[in-house]
Amino acid sequence: MHAPSGLVPYNGRMRSLLLAASLLAVTPHLRGQQAEAVTAVGDIHGDLETFRTLLRRTGLTDESDRWIGGTRQLVQTGDFLDRGADSRRVMDLLRRLEEEARSAGGRVTVLLGNHEIMNLTGDLVSTTRAEFASYIDLEDASTREERKKRILAILNDGSPLLRSNYLRELKRVLNEESFDRFFPPGYFGHRKALRPMGEYGRWLMSHDVIHRQAGALFLHGGLSRSFGFLSPEEINAGIKRELEKYFAAVEELERLGVFDEALGYREVLWLLSSERRTGRVDPQLAGPFESIYDAWDSILFREDGPLWYRGLAEGNERALWRTVEEICRRQEVERIVIGHTQPKSLRVEGRFGNRVILIDTGMNQKVYQGFPSAVVVAPNEDVQVID
Repeated sequence: MHAPSGLVPYNGRMRSLLLAASLLAVTPHLRGQQAEAVTAVGDIHGDLETFRTLLRRTGLTDESDRWIGGTRQLVQTGDFLDRGADSRRVMDLLRRLEEEARSAGGRVTVLLGNHEIMNLTGDLVSTTRAEFASYIDLEDASTREERKKRILAILNDGSPLLRSNYLRELKRVLNEESFDRFFPPGYFGHRKALRPMGEYGRWLMSHDVIHRQAGALFLHGGLSRSFGFLSPEEINAGIKRELEKYFAAVEELERLGVFDEALGYREVLWLLSSERRTGRVDPQLAGPFESIYDAWDSILFREDGPLWYRGLAEGNERALWRTVEEICRRQEVERIVIGHTQPKSLRVEGRFGNRVILIDTGMNQKVYQGFPSAVVVAPNEDVQVID
């Protein structure tokens, strides 16, 4: 057990109870608070085996990965995708545990992190070839050939609506010979599944980015002064609204024949910036361009937005102390629990007098070699660490 920065660990007896096969719905310490106490887990990044082991250690699942937590509560704070080959299987496990916990009177709350947004919008710089390969079952040869023809046709035929040389420049690197390097096996199965109306995309779109429970706010990145005084409901609604605007705009660009969503978020930004530099954006493109720029400068993508902000994890505590206190007071919580930014120790750490708890401890063993951890948060109680 490890308890850095003043956090209180489970004692040996508590650990043995957590690991017991006959675990009750809650440990003795938490009995009577079971509706409020929350076990929180940070960034998984596709490391299914380490996540499975951690869930067993918390006493929430058994050796078959079935929910045995009864009425207990689990919150996962996002970034379960990317970097690891088993991201899809992690989603499958989370989806099943949501149902099993609900049936038992408990709850699994899965939140979106920046990497889930990246996958939804096609920003796939952190998606590995092994992750793409796990979607090959959704990508038959005819589908792949059809997408190839469509994308290359856009590059080869061009569009009278475009004034810049964006498509010509892209054609220099993306062509018949290089296509499979840009779009490895399983890529289009991944895009089919992760688009907003795909099997996993629909599931992701049904989830929030911030959750309030047990006297705490749980989210991925953090709360800055720019957005920290919005209610969780306003934040969640704002994220979904901007996502929907972004998807609608990209769909319109596809309809106009100037883009394909498989090219992804970064390429659509290159397209927009290339066209704007000409100073003569076609009127038909002005609307979707404006929507994408609005989303880019909104709560969805801004660096100080709740999905991306690192100030609570890395900022000067003295300078930000008053802001953190004010946010907690306005949100009526004791603390803020975040992932996204790893402490140098790769252990759970508390900042701002334990008002802010950092729980991204580098769970992915191949990438980070961290210390998989969970925390139990109960109202007006010390945060307890399981590692």
